[in-house]
Amino acid sequence: SGRPRSRTTGPCVALASGAVDVRIVGNEIGPCGKGVDDVGVLIKSKASRITISKNTIHNVSSGALADRALNPIEFSYNTVYDVRGPFPRGQMVQFAGVSGAAGQSKIIGNVSDKLRATIKTTYEDHINLYQSSGSAAHPILIACNKLRGSATANDLTTGQNTSNGSGIMVGDNGGGWVAVRSNVIVYTPNTGVGVAGGSHVNVSGNLIYNRGKAAGSMTQEAVTVFPFAGFTPTAVTITSNRGAPNAWKYGSTGQCV
Repeated sequence: SGRPRSRTTGPCVALASGAVDVRIVGNEIGPCGKGVDDVGVLIKSKASRITISKNTIHNVSSGALADRALNPIEFSYNTVYDVRGPFPRGQMVQFAGVSGAAGQSKIIGNVSDKLRATIKTTYEDHINLYQSSGSAAHPILIACNKLRGSATANDLTTGQNTSNGSGIMVGDNGGGWVAVRSNVIVYTPNTGVGVAGGSHVNVSGNLIYNRGKAAGSMTQEAVTVFPFAGFTPTAVTITSNRGAPNAWKYGSTGQCV
């Protein structure tokens, strides 16, 4: 840990299929290649008990991608910026096909800040759960993250963003057993928190700075629950979320309780 990690091609860090009990802590990770799949940390299929914590990750197609890994996976207290994309990458972190009931996966206490960009960036969802599920005993926890997108609509015309990205998107093409709580989300295009067909999802206590659909607005909706790709949301609870025109200070993480 603690050593800069960069690559001209491919992911900066790749964990082999079936890897277990790996900790990636306290590193600078990036730049990582130039291609669409050159992510900061790639977690391959059936890897489990992986912790990625307290790293600075930058100039990547996505910060971290867990591809068909097994719970528990922890992505915590990282700072991520200069996310290049393009689609299907463009996330601070994405779980794709993550499953299993052996423990609780957590995405907690991270900062993803588009306004810190030093290069051209293309963000999709800052946090995305694609076909990923926790369990009744161990729902995937997304909590205490601070996510900031574009401040003005001008970024769309300069190619600095997409029009469909969200702060947090869960239930994407299926999945479920997820808790989304106590996150701060500012100026993300489309929606702050989206539930796109997932089941057993709780969205509570999030603060979303939503300027509505007025001219120049980048945030269309605070929380959206909708069917997508043939998946219908079921057992979704939305409670105690609020929006306020409070300033959001870059770099303040705090601890997730």
